[in-house]
Amino acid sequence: MKLHTPSAVAGAFALVGLMTSLTLLVSCGESDPGERGDRSSAQQSINWYSGGSLHQADGGDWRQATEPNRLATAADFVAILHSNDNGQGALTRDRLKQKAQVLVSELNAATEGGVADSQAVSELAAMIWLMSEELRSR
Repeated sequence: MKLHTPSAVAGAFALVGLMTSLTLLVSCGESDPGERGDRSSAQQSINWYSGGSLHQADGGDWRQATEPNRLATAADFVAILHSNDNGQGALTRDRLKQKAQVLVSELNAATEGGVADSQAVSELAAMIWLMSEELRSR
């Protein structure tokens, strides 16, 4: 019988909470990853945080997606994960973009070479969030 340390148990509960939050976000997202692909590039650059459609995607979809779609989806993930961290205030739009860019970079690395093609992007994002002090910091 393995004994679990309090920090391991707390980490497991945190992961379950994050996964629940991302599941709710995913269920409210687009069902078709290409659904918002017809927006003009000028509109996307103005609203960089809008139009993400990779909430229900897997790693293979992530690798094939456009950079604006990745950034907008990552911003959604950051917003929901940040709001679930106790004691965290609201993010400024600039800070949201910085964190979303970090998450995009980490997700790109995690999916590089097809090693996570069948892994849900939302699960990868939650794991990265838990392991990244940079993302969890204010």
